[in-house]
Amino acid sequence: MEKLRDKLKNTRFAARWSADKHFQERVSQLFAITINCIYIAVKLYSGIYYRSAWFIALAIYYALLVFIRVAILGRVSVQDRRLGWRRYRLCGIMLLFMNQALTVLVVFIVHQNKSFEYSGYLIYAMALYAFYAIITAVIEVFRIRRYDSPVLSAAKAVNLVAAMVSILSLT
Repeated sequence: MEKLRDKLKNTRFAARWSADKHFQERVSQLFAITINCIYIAVKLYSGIYYRSAWFIALAIYYALLVFIRVAILGRVSVQDRRLGWRRYRLCGIMLLFMNQALTVLVVFIVHQNKSFEYSGYLIYAMALYAFYAIITAVIEVFRIRRYDSPVLSAAKAVNLVAAMVSILSLT
């Protein structure tokens, strides 16, 4: 086991990981995007299987959040401040419009006096994701402040939005 650990420490990836904090953040964002894609697939499958427009709407909402993350990170260098602020502004505008769609969803939930219903073990998977998302998003929002990067700040804001919507979907 120690030999494997030593070999891994000597790889190019490990050297870059330990030296470049921005690289760590980009890998972290790719991991978050992957987790969200799995969550989208579960929501979409649940929506189709249970014939639930709510699940399908949330799957689409999360897909748009993934799209925003990819658009923010894209091929932008996190050190490019001017382009970073443009991406930050774009993120804010897109979240503003998505907030209106979420408002409509919440109005329907309140108006119809319904909530999301999960059957079987699906509730545990959704709760696990929601708590994972909220804990990591809150920690990362505070941690990212030291990098002073608008691109990474925007990406962490999207993580926080996704976490809050996952909490909403547990109600």
